Amino acid sequence: MTRSSLAALVSLNGLLLGALAWVEWSPRAQAQSASRMRNSYAMTGGTLMGVSPGVLYIINETDQELVALMWNERTKQFQGLGYRNIAADLMTGQRVRP
Repeated sequence: MTRSSLAALVSLNGLLLGALAWVEWSPRAQAQSASRMRNSYAMTGGTLMGVSPGVLYIINETDQELVALMWNERTKQFQGLGYRNIAADLMTGQRVRP
């Protein structure tokens, strides 16, 4: 191995080591914050009167939100049927009681 190729390899290794150190010690991006909770979802199927395809209910257990979807065969897409904020519904129900 010639002296110039050895110097080039040593320079390249130093440059790569510097890039690795820069990536490792740079601050984390906001989207990678550890304080954000992971969401937990549950899904179930059901039927509605007057709706021929089934209905898909998806609940976000962390944020306590529920959405209802149905499959539109003509457009080959899900169609939203409704949304409920379960936490707000529970608060409303608690205020109404004597």
